[in-house]
Amino acid sequence: MFEKETINEYVPVREQVAHLLRKFITTGELPSGSKLNERALSAQLNISTTPIKEALRILESEGLIYSVARKGSFVADFSLTHVRQIIYARAALEGTAAYFTVENITEELIEELKAILKKSEKAMQEENIEKFSEYNSQFHQILRQNCNNKYILKIVEILRAMDRTSLNNTLEKNKEEFAISYREHQEIMEAICKKDAKKVENYIVDHIRRVANEALEEE
Repeated sequence: MFEKETINEYVPVREQVAHLLRKFITTGELPSGSKLNERALSAQLNISTTPIKEALRILESEGLIYSVARKGSFVADFSLTHVRQIIYARAALEGTAAYFTVENITEELIEELKAILKKSEKAMQEENIEKFSEYNSQFHQILRQNCNNKYILKIVEILRAMDRTSLNNTLEKNKEEFAISYREHQEIMEAICKKDAKKVENYIVDHIRRVANEALEEE
């Protein structure tokens, strides 16, 4: 499972390990009930057990794994229903964050979002999943981070950590998703330009939930 994975020196090792395990859990490669052996993971990734322990604590705080005294750490129940519930919760919070961002949005920020949407259009035309996903993330990140509420941001980041793959999975299985997702971002952008915070909130919620449902229906 970890044969092709590498650890780089530019990102904290615990975060890289947490990301890898999170990916394998959410994609089902590490099914519910799987035991996570610290020494085995250490050997497979060629790192010490310290960042492994730290990564497991991160995942436990997110509810992805649980620990049993004298037995170790295990993957928690992560059914499709569980995944959908998490994404729906994230959608609601991202919508809330976008609402407050748009309430006080500046013309500079609007122009930044327009520029990202333009890059997204080019990636769509090229069917470049990596770039399209990157610009998609940037678009949503701006609408989150400018809400000026660190508590909302913290919770959203935890929920997003459990859901990094929805858009990519959908794009890989359905090329029409490029145009659909881009069109939805255009609608969001139009509402932003009108500074209609409520409409932006509704569009964000519907967009995230639709992408998630498309991905989950393909599982």
